[in-house]
Amino acid sequence: MFIRFILEGYLEIVICAALNLQYLAVSPGGLEWDSAFLIVNNCTLFLLSFAALVFPLWALAFYCKNFAKWRD
Repeated sequence: MFIRFILEGYLEIVICAALNLQYLAVSPGGLEWDSAFLIVNNCTLFLLSFAALVFPLWALAFYCKNFAKWRD
C-alpha cells in the first residue's frame, strides 16, 4: 500500500511539472519572476522536476540493495 501511495504522488508531481513546462513552452515570456507566487512556482518546478528525475534511479538502487529482504 505504501509503494502505491509513493507512485501515485510521483505521478501527480510528473503531471504537474509537465503541465508547467508545457505552459512555459507556449508563453512568450518564458520564466517570469515578477511576483512571490511566480518565484515559488518556478523554484518548486525546478525542485520537483529534479526529484522526479532522480526518484526512479534511487528506487532502483534501493530495491537492488535490499533484494535479499524481498521474501520478508
